Amino acid sequence: RRGLGPTARIDDFIHRWALHDESQALLRSLQPSALQMVLRKFSPRDATRDVNPLFVKFASSVEHAHSESHRKAESRPPATDPLQEFIDHWGLQGEAADILRSLDPSQQQQVLEGFLPENDDVD
Repeated sequence: RRGLGPTARIDDFIHRWALHDESQALLRSLQPSALQMVLRKFSPRDATRDVNPLFVKFASSVEHAHSESHRKAESRPPATDPLQEFIDHWGLQGEAADILRSLDPSQQQQVLEGFLPENDDVD
């Protein structure tokens, strides 16, 4: 929710999903970029049951992806083209890379910020 401060947003999220202590601790330990992604993207289909196992898996995968991209970014010189860096990181080739390049800049930015595969496979 946009009108809430960071702590209130986290508290609201915890209440909304009835997160247990372990899930709350994980949420509060996330890097800021991973935390924002989790707050925006976590939305299990069946919220009538205990979502804690789903939350832990989701938040852990987001944190891992953010840690990996941060670690890789630190180990190489700064990229001059974020789009090319994304293409290289995910191993996009041929038609997939061409489609991404053909998008307008705002659509490209949405892909770069919102792409989060269900697993860490780069294929």
